Amino acid sequence: MRTAIALFEGVEELDAIGPYEVLRSAEQLGGKLSTDLLSLEEESRIHTFHGMEISGLPSYPEGTHWDIFIVPGGGWLSGRQTGIRRIIRQGIWPDRLRQMHMQGTVIVGICSGVFLLGAADLLRNRAATTHHSAWASLNNYGARGIRKRVVDTGSVITAAGVASGIDLALWLIERFLGSRLTKQTEEYLEYRRQGHVVKIPSPHC
Repeated sequence: MRTAIALFEGVEELDAIGPYEVLRSAEQLGGKLSTDLLSLEEESRIHTFHGMEISGLPSYPEGTHWDIFIVPGGGWLSGRQTGIRRIIRQGIWPDRLRQMHMQGTVIVGICSGVFLLGAADLLRNRAATTHHSAWASLNNYGARGIRKRVVDTGSVITAAGVASGIDLALWLIERFLGSRLTKQTEEYLEYRRQGHVVKIPSPHC
């Protein structure tokens, strides 16, 4: 299972690094997966929402296929044209997400990263979740909002706010690599999942 996590200026730290820690831990425990951090920016260096600097990031390599592509959130609630709003406004990534989805990649949105999936028209008539403070914005993308921690519709998966990305990553391990590795990863991280995953097959999944 090959997974990529997208990083960009203003990304919410735990949205991205929480799932990364979980997935890399599962790999360390023997899981057949790999996880890449990628920059959505032209620069290999980004600054996170709370000011951390991450450098040495590879850019998106054209033609590469991932089984799973994860989009964290960032800066949505500020209302400013930064973070995920800026990525949407640039217009490049909605097209790329649509193309990846058509090629069979499972597209995942965490917190306000869900709205990049919406801009790619991947939420229309689908069940989806996001951070509770941004709930009303789901309607702008034709989604059917469900107030759950993780919502799996097959080829599109969404998670609620910030720390729910950890639960999302554990669900990805369970769905694709089995419950035994998931339990081992929980034990290793000393973490227990919160809430439940809602599975709602989409007619166009």
